[in-house]
Amino acid sequence: MTEPRKGQYPGKLSRDGFRAHFEKSFVDPLFAPERDAIARLEAIAWDAYSQSRKAPITRKAGPGFTDPNYDLSVD
Repeated sequence: MTEPRKGQYPGKLSRDGFRAHFEKSFVDPLFAPERDAIARLEAIAWDAYSQSRKAPITRKAGPGFTDPNYDLSVD
């Protein structure tokens, strides 16, 4: 029996691994005319992933928080 993995992957994907995972969403032949656009989006997504930008849009926590200047994710 296969044991389920617990927790998160301990490392980061390689660029090739990231690209392969990203492109899985665009295998339908109808995306073929947009391959260049998809490649540009993949490059943007890779940059965000490789720089660990998980919360690019933030706001200050504000009054009532232990650290009112802490950047909270808007998401």
